[in-house]
Amino acid sequence: MWNTAPYLHDGSANTLYDVINNSAHGNASSLSQSDKDKLVAFLLQLDDSDAPLEAESATLSGGAVTASNHGGYSGTGFVDYPSSAGEASFTVNADSAGTYVLAIRYANGGGTSRPLNLEVNGTQVSALAFAPSGDWASWNVELVEITLNSGTNTLSLVGLTGAGGPNVDAITVRQ
Repeated sequence: MWNTAPYLHDGSANTLYDVINNSAHGNASSLSQSDKDKLVAFLLQLDDSDAPLEAESATLSGGAVTASNHGGYSGTGFVDYPSSAGEASFTVNADSAGTYVLAIRYANGGGTSRPLNLEVNGTQVSALAFAPSGDWASWNVELVEITLNSGTNTLSLVGLTGAGGPNVDAITVRQ
């Protein structure tokens, strides 16, 4: 129900953000951006037709490692980005070219943001901050809109040299 557009009775909303920002459909448009992000993440979790891609199943390189020493993760573990430029790459298939929402479930028990670069098909499209989540067993969701090609795409979360990244549990891609 939540994983495909269009939304609303007349099909006028292309994304869940369009629904939330439509003042004719409740007062969700008055929420802060952070609360809107949390609402979209919640709605995406309601529909389990697209299972998340577990980070520990991604192709890892550059020092990124699989770990399980903090609780609350899904699957068998998560990807840890130690103080190096590690990388986790995921293969994602898209039925059609277009804009998708990427939800990244992560934990950051540090006191400052732990950035990663997001690459889609080898091109950097965003630098994501990954704000502190409270502790290493408290998981948050970072949302970003991405453009995918029809067919096979590669999404990579790339650590920054010398800066440890967050722990990444899973990603979900929805149109």
